[in-house]
Amino acid sequence: MDVDKIRIFVEELDELVPEDGAAVRLDQYGGGPDESQIVANQAGLLRLGIELLKTGLIPSTQKPKEWKKGVALDFEGLVLEDSTVQFDWCEFQKDLGVEPPPPRSLFDRMLPIGCLMVLLTVLLFSFVGVGTFLGLAAGWIE
Repeated sequence: MDVDKIRIFVEELDELVPEDGAAVRLDQYGGGPDESQIVANQAGLLRLGIELLKTGLIPSTQKPKEWKKGVALDFEGLVLEDSTVQFDWCEFQKDLGVEPPPPRSLFDRMLPIGCLMVLLTVLLFSFVGVGTFLGLAAGWIE
């Protein structure tokens, strides 16, 4: 990831999108924070994205050992005061669930194949059993 290029793009975006007229309202429409929405005009959505991008660049200016636990978000004048949800803090966590999954063990890889083999064996024995039964039944009828 080329942080310097990203920083240049963010600075260009910051200049292109005016702060005047940008409005965002964060609303909770249901019973909990999992039922929330962003209501905004176009400039508001763009400004919100730019402010988050600017916040995301803060850790790149510091060495990982110097990272603060988080940073206050600068949404003043952007997020409307009548919002029912407020975000005022962004916490940085270097390793937040982005680790690759552990390699699957041999047992985990062979289990589906073993189940398929057992299923095919049961089906084969079922057909043989039905055929034998029908053969015997045909002999009894004659």
